[in-house]
Amino acid sequence: MLAREALSAADHRDGRRVLPGDVAWLTGLKLIAHPVLVWLLGRGAILAGLPLAEASLAVLVLVAALPSAANASMLAERFGADNGRIAAVILVSTVLGFFTFTVVAQLV
Repeated sequence: MLAREALSAADHRDGRRVLPGDVAWLTGLKLIAHPVLVWLLGRGAILAGLPLAEASLAVLVLVAALPSAANASMLAERFGADNGRIAAVILVSTVLGFFTFTVVAQLV
């Protein structure tokens, strides 16, 4: 996906390009903010008395800590979003996910 985007970069006349800062904050949202938000919401649900087991919350947090899925790029392409940016986020989140997922798994 990244190679196809780079090859067709010369054809882009609308000024779109992948900004490194965009990839960093989107990856941070996915790998850090998403699992934290899921944990906070799950903890709130448990405190509110909803029937959510600790083991179930751990599974939810671990799933949230996974890197971005490749199907996000297919959806971005289908709906006309910036596929290059999405592909870069998938690549970076997959590489960094090896480390962040391990940390989250040890925490939960």
